[in-house]
Amino acid sequence: MVSINNKYDQIAVIFKKNINKFSNGYVPYKVVEGYLDKNDLIFFDKEGIAYYHMIENMQGNCFALRTNIEDLKRENPNITLNEIKKEFLQKAKGKNYYLNIDQNQQKYITIVDKATEEVEILNDLDTEKLNEYFSDELIMVVDNGNEQVDNHQAENSSFSIKKVNEAVKPNIEIKINELYEQLSLNIIGQDEAIRKILVSIYKHYNNNITKSQNIFVNGKTGVGKTEIFRQLAKLIKVPIVIEDANNFTMEGYYGRDVNEMLSDMLIAANGDIALAENGILIIDEIDKLRGDYEKVSTTGVQQSLLKLIEGKEAYVQYGYTKVKFDTTKLLVGALGAFSDISLKRGNDLGFNRDITKLEYQDLQLADFIKAGMMPEFMGRFPSLVSLKDLTVENLITILTKVPSSALLQNELLFADMNIELITTDDFINEVAKKAYAKKTGARALDVVINEALEEALFEILKNPNTYNQLICDGNTVNNNKKYILRKN
Repeated sequence: MVSINNKYDQIAVIFKKNINKFSNGYVPYKVVEGYLDKNDLIFFDKEGIAYYHMIENMQGNCFALRTNIEDLKRENPNITLNEIKKEFLQKAKGKNYYLNIDQNQQKYITIVDKATEEVEILNDLDTEKLNEYFSDELIMVVDNGNEQVDNHQAENSSFSIKKVNEAVKPNIEIKINELYEQLSLNIIGQDEAIRKILVSIYKHYNNNITKSQNIFVNGKTGVGKTEIFRQLAKLIKVPIVIEDANNFTMEGYYGRDVNEMLSDMLIAANGDIALAENGILIIDEIDKLRGDYEKVSTTGVQQSLLKLIEGKEAYVQYGYTKVKFDTTKLLVGALGAFSDISLKRGNDLGFNRDITKLEYQDLQLADFIKAGMMPEFMGRFPSLVSLKDLTVENLITILTKVPSSALLQNELLFADMNIELITTDDFINEVAKKAYAKKTGARALDVVINEALEEALFEILKNPNTYNQLICDGNTVNNNKKYILRKN
């Protein structure tokens, strides 16, 4: 007889995300003992790991198919609990699982039998025994990826798959003054760029403007290109998806297909197709797609993106279903460093040399076309925004004013250990100068700060409750062993 701790009175199947490109599939991979917190609908295993139910979970590991151990033991008195768990998992593995959201924002799980291709729809959070889900209420025949539902059964079933209605443009209010104020707190030295981006966003969502106001953003690494849109994602009531261009290839090559960006947008919109179609799609590292005879696939990605940007209807995978996605309403932003683009213009040959040195903000569409971007692609971006190089003064402001700066984050870290971090003006200036010399923009601040403080941090961790003040000056930046620890 198996001895069971009363607290851990249930078993549940734990699922993980399918590793293939259809991101709403889940795969059963283990069965664990544990208990259900009924208030929060979280399943805790014996190791204290928490799992949300699949219906409440859009990414990561989750649980479903929960049942009581005592019931299983009563029904199977002659086998051990481990054998029961193995059989329970084996039954679960006989089916495919997909998390979907219907047009009314209701989540449901599509369960497909691998052998018969019969489909069940589950929308009940309180999942009990495995067999309870596989009734004959709703049978769906899957034929070459097309779903056909028996109408009589669907009408008489408590479950049904609802098709997405034709999307209606949601009412999106863009409050420029609030967005500008918040962005200016976190993005330093890029006031003109912020203004241009916000104007483009406002125009895009204005009903009087019918053409997409796509934005092409360039600037050196670490100046804030991606961070602007990360901050906007927290402030604006439309989904913003940031994709890395390096992950995508043209059709027929190994890698992700550009249509998967639309699936990601639909996920970010929690399945609301109308909201997803009016989202903001940011393609980072766009300069990595410049044309190159040795890299035919990069030009191919530009061509695939061109179809998406100029507006098309695409059928994108969302869980077990395909959804029609109209891209004509999308706002697309393309971001790139173009670190090796020519900043010279004029004649550089012979005696009559006439060279003009350019800044990033002087670059025009023609310069990016010369650098390998397709003319047709560049022509889809009416707004060209260039970010300035950050100065030492900008870096000092980032260090001391931006809430997420490396310095302020470290002050919080030391405060948690009851240590007051005291930094002199000389320390701040030296950090900014050293970071500026690395030529990687604001990203270098994290590196320099961590290097300067790591020796002191180790000493504090090695001797807990010994000190309550750490003092760092300019010498600490260049030699991280030169700091003062003391207890008042």
